[in-house]
Amino acid sequence: MYDAENFEVLPFLPGQHHPLSENRNGQWACSLEQPTRLVYEPITEGENKGTIELKELKELTVLEITDYHEKKNKR
Repeated sequence: MYDAENFEVLPFLPGQHHPLSENRNGQWACSLEQPTRLVYEPITEGENKGTIELKELKELTVLEITDYHEKKNKR
């Protein structure tokens, strides 16, 4: 088990942690068992969802475990 002081370690952890974009801007994901992803959002002060300093982030909210690459059925 690993306890980190902040998000600055994310690029060095297993799971390929990465920020998301477009309709998931401000969220992050990491790979679990393919193709499943853990999607989370850093807890920030105020409305700052733009460029953030990883060393300033210390908490997150888990949003979902999903395959967001999966195509949705069209009706």
